[in-house]
Amino acid sequence: MNIQFSDLIENAPNAPGVYKMYDADKNLLYVGKAKNISNRLKQYTDISKLETHKQVMRSLVCYIEWET
Repeated sequence: MNIQFSDLIENAPNAPGVYKMYDADKNLLYVGKAKNISNRLKQYTDISKLETHKQVMRSLVCYIEWET
């Protein structure tokens, strides 16, 4: 499955809330909270700037949901 991360976050809201990242099998990988969900998720787009464990997690993400 070749999903672009930027496509997953394209409609993320500019609002506070919680976001959840899932792998291809819908296993929950990460739960985060943010004052601005869109801005926070954009921080994951440049994988080279992430810590190693976040790079691995980010490479597995196939689905993101959020609640505002």
